Amino acid sequence: MATPGSPLISIESGDLRLEAEVPESIMPHVALGDRVPVRLDALGREFEGWVVEIVPEGDPGSHSFIVKLSLGGSQTEIQNPKSEIRSGMFGRASFITGHERSIEVPREATWEREGLHYVFALNSSDIARIRIVTLGSPHGGLITVLSGLSPGDRIVASGLDMVSDGEKVTPK
Repeated sequence: MATPGSPLISIESGDLRLEAEVPESIMPHVALGDRVPVRLDALGREFEGWVVEIVPEGDPGSHSFIVKLSLGGSQTEIQNPKSEIRSGMFGRASFITGHERSIEVPREATWEREGLHYVFALNSSDIARIRIVTLGSPHGGLITVLSGLSPGDRIVASGLDMVSDGEKVTPK
């Protein structure tokens, strides 16, 4: 028994695709051919996909659009992704919506005392001065500094136990 709008059969062939539901606020940043990192949770790996189709009709209820990303073929640097990827796997696509400049320092260059975070910053005469900083999120061995440092500031990155405020430091 066939009903209008219901598929009778679904055939899978060709490139594997991820269909991402993308909020309309992000759509100005999405274009055909864009390369997009795609993470498949079941595999714990990240692949590169590229935008091959943007469905022109959005969902008025959720204010989103379907963006189709290809996960295989000659346009990616993946080596035979079809051997691992299975139809129906859950994935996440990360669309770049802008760039932000930030200051990141090694985690070991900071310390905390009584709820405040500090670094040693070097002035033009290589004198170490304690600076109070506001820290953001860590990224591997680095941590983002939200305030307290300016671009180009030099800091003491290691050996903090051998430095004190007002002491001359010889940079390496």
